[in-house]
Amino acid sequence: MKKKAIVSTSANPFHFGHLDIFNKAKEIFDDVHVVIAQNPNKENNKNLEYHLNAYGIPYKIIYGETVADYCKENNITHIVRGIRNGVDAEYELKLDFANKEINPDIQTVFIPTSDVYSNISSSTIRELLKYKKYDIVKKYMNEDAMWRYIYEKPEYTVYFGKSCVGKSTYIEYDACYATRVTDCDEFIWNTLEKYTDKENVQRYKEKSVEMVYSETHSIEQKKKILDNWCNVLFTEQFWDTFFSNFNYAHSDTIKLDWAAVGFYYKYIPMKYRAKMEFIELTCDENVRVERVANKGFENKIRFLDLLYERPTIIDKTIDITNKK
Repeated sequence: MKKKAIVSTSANPFHFGHLDIFNKAKEIFDDVHVVIAQNPNKENNKNLEYHLNAYGIPYKIIYGETVADYCKENNITHIVRGIRNGVDAEYELKLDFANKEINPDIQTVFIPTSDVYSNISSSTIRELLKYKKYDIVKKYMNEDAMWRYIYEKPEYTVYFGKSCVGKSTYIEYDACYATRVTDCDEFIWNTLEKYTDKENVQRYKEKSVEMVYSETHSIEQKKKILDNWCNVLFTEQFWDTFFSNFNYAHSDTIKLDWAAVGFYYKYIPMKYRAKMEFIELTCDENVRVERVANKGFENKIRFLDLLYERPTIIDKTIDITNKK
């Protein structure tokens, strides 16, 4: 039988000290995820999901129930808690007693925090952020997570996915009905032409298409060439121009159809990237293969799939196999 455990924390925000405990717990238990208990009546709760997604770990945020009850409902036998010092240990023993009163079958495992994180806490991080000590906070917190915590919610919803999964149809009829959506892959070239030589942009465009579908370069060579070009083309000035166009009225977030956002991810300045929610659209691979064959794209897809990259952060994945 698999040993299931949770790393229980009230982290607000989640930082590397919590991640350290989670990684240590994974070495002990077969199935581990983070559980953050929130008080629904407490003011100023941040959008924890948005910043937690930057860590790429499994988590569950629970409201209005105890961690011990959550474990009982989900057949979880162990609660993992990090301990920084003797004060923590005394508090944790009292908490363990209360948890056993609620769920006698639960066991608590205490894991010492690594020395480098022993003096950091979520409250300390919140205080540092209040005074904009970002360079200090980045030592103890994922930088994407830090800015997402500061911004609290996304300004842009980015839909992406491999070619021929049905992304464009889904966006048109299901995700963004009656909402303006920008096709970013084409818009990127249009933006480049706004502040650089048009003929030079066209030359890069033709060279990139030729190189992507070339048999003479390995994938590693292609990525290196593309990276060199991107470092020249995609300056901060470019991204300022790019995002300045999205100032139209919207109900929730600005919606972007950006299939290849993973390719551009590392070039997007943090001030914009941390405001982007990434939604991956997928479908059954057999359905996709059929679509590719119907369009006669087999050779094209072969090259595109090899170069396809996902963004580092995935906020949500939606299977659209049975969508329009």
